[in-house]
Amino acid sequence: MPVTLPFLLLTISLPKPSIFWLQAPDVHGKHRLQCTAQEEYAGSWFYLYQGPSREPMAEKKALPTQSKVTFAVHSFGPSEQFHCSYEIWEAGKSLHSPLSSPANITEDHYPKPSITVSPSTEVLAGQDWTIRCWAPSPGVNFVLYQAREFRIEVTPRGDSNTAEFSLKNVTMADAGQYTCYYHSTSEPFIWSNASDPVHLRVIDATKVPSYQEVLVDSAGRYRVNCSVPSTAEGWFYLYQGGQLFAETRAWHDGTTASFNLTEDALNINKGELSCQYRENRLNDTEVWTQDSRCQGTDYTTANSLRLGIGACILLLALLFIAEACWDEKHQKN
Repeated sequence: MPVTLPFLLLTISLPKPSIFWLQAPDVHGKHRLQCTAQEEYAGSWFYLYQGPSREPMAEKKALPTQSKVTFAVHSFGPSEQFHCSYEIWEAGKSLHSPLSSPANITEDHYPKPSITVSPSTEVLAGQDWTIRCWAPSPGVNFVLYQAREFRIEVTPRGDSNTAEFSLKNVTMADAGQYTCYYHSTSEPFIWSNASDPVHLRVIDATKVPSYQEVLVDSAGRYRVNCSVPSTAEGWFYLYQGGQLFAETRAWHDGTTASFNLTEDALNINKGELSCQYRENRLNDTEVWTQDSRCQGTDYTTANSLRLGIGACILLLALLFIAEACWDEKHQKN
């Protein structure tokens, strides 16, 4: 009696891609949709579908090291949906992924979010920079753009309406203009308008003036030294508590300056000291450095030290006088 063995048909099921509407249009004002697959499918062909049609309206091959492509959309109808898919080759056969979830391009927008930065819009290379965005109400996701390029998406925790984007160890490539958007988690097809832009300036740490300790010269004046690694001529400005306190031209080498200040002036205007340097240019433009920073200076220690030295000198003088008197008296006896 013949025995029939079961025949197993093995099929490969590809994960469906994701499609994302890039809020910032391109330089020509066209809307953009980004289709993304898993990393192991880098270099695949991607297809974009508009509406219910299963004929692709556009196709694009990803770079060999990337698993995503961006499609520019020239025209679309109200509430029209878009899908995408990708294609790989396995054992000489073409395999297509399932269609992505739909993405909508809509002209309806929520109010723009608010945006702030920390610590400031100017940071040194290697420092961290934080952008904080918040919406009028919770239940939203936020995305961050650098110029027209998508950077990151953040979902706030709990019922918070605020998101923080942290840029660690920034470099010159991180400099530029940033904006954020948000969309409702219940209506992910409707986005907000762009926030007001913030501009990040990344400063080379070798071009920041350094603050040096306050010295007391032989005339009893306080001397504050500042320096900057530059060879051009310019001016140094000294700030105390954020207010301009004094200014002086750089020394002949163009890199250092010294502020001679009286004790009364420093005691009247207490606060944090900082230096800033302005470089002279032939075309009369001004190039400013970032402020140097130091902790608030307490001059009580310096004053106590000076009083102690004075007391020691006075005591030595009294000892010399007493010894001279004793010698004179001893000789008479």
